[in-house]
Amino acid sequence: MPKISVLMPVYNGEKYLREAIESILNQTFMDFEFIIINDASTDKSEEIIKSYTDSRIIYKKNEINAGLAICLNLSIDMAKGEYLARMDADDISAPSRLEQQLKFMEKNTKIDICGSWAALINQPGKIWKTQPDRLLAPALLFNTPLFHPAIIFRTTSLRKNNLKYNPSFRKIQDYELWLRAAKLLKLANIKKPLLYYRVTDEKINKCQSDPVCQGVIESVRKKAVLELIAQPEETELQIHNQISNGEKLNTDQLCLAEEWLLKIISANQKEKIYQMAALKECLRRTWLVVCRQNGLKGFRTFISSELFGKNILEKLFNVILLAVEIKILKN
Repeated sequence: MPKISVLMPVYNGEKYLREAIESILNQTFMDFEFIIINDASTDKSEEIIKSYTDSRIIYKKNEINAGLAICLNLSIDMAKGEYLARMDADDISAPSRLEQQLKFMEKNTKIDICGSWAALINQPGKIWKTQPDRLLAPALLFNTPLFHPAIIFRTTSLRKNNLKYNPSFRKIQDYELWLRAAKLLKLANIKKPLLYYRVTDEKINKCQSDPVCQGVIESVRKKAVLELIAQPEETELQIHNQISNGEKLNTDQLCLAEEWLLKIISANQKEKIYQMAALKECLRRTWLVVCRQNGLKGFRTFISSELFGKNILEKLFNVILLAVEIKILKN
């Protein structure tokens, strides 16, 4: 039985497919099966896949395009490995990715889902870093804090909890899965880039220019919010989406945003869904991002806000904590 099952759906991925396949086949850790699902591609993807004779490749072709979520669920059912590792057909895994993720999971036996940072192929030297592990669950209120193609799962954790991708959430099925999984499982990230992520115009524009996709994202966020606040007002949901999308807010909107974030804290005191210290830290970071778009005026709003602390000592502690966090991120 292989230790790891690598899951890679492919749909018309001929342009970068060889690089993706070879980045897995050339891993320093070799005890894996490589499940490739060809989702009814019409280009040369099948020809490329079949050109490899490595016995670790398990190939299946769909006659009808089913979509990423269904392909991943099929892969999960087929998998024999103790761990499941995700891979996309246009990205590149670092040579020691599987080795490092396996070592991490074997050492940290309480972690069920683990991702990593990602280096951008198109922008050399730029690395996408993620939230600290303690903030991953509350960060899901706004966006996904995990890079989907860099993920490794414990197979038993998914199967015991009947966790699979929901095909209804096309294009953001990972975000919706993490939201459900965070209630049952422990999430983590390895703080180094183990994936080379390809930023293409298609990836950038697939949701930004697609109102249907934007609506699906907002529905996932709303689902997270409703667990805390049963009947949020439409203006509150609107400001929540503006915060999540990183939109610049005017003075009136800043006031609404502060009130909304404080309302989330108050609701969590009653519902106890998130660990309170982690939620407050997550919202403080979010509040800083919102405020700093308004320059000096926004910074003054930030440090005078209750979100930054209710007394002098708490504010001072948070200033020191922020300084440390900024230094870590720069490094």
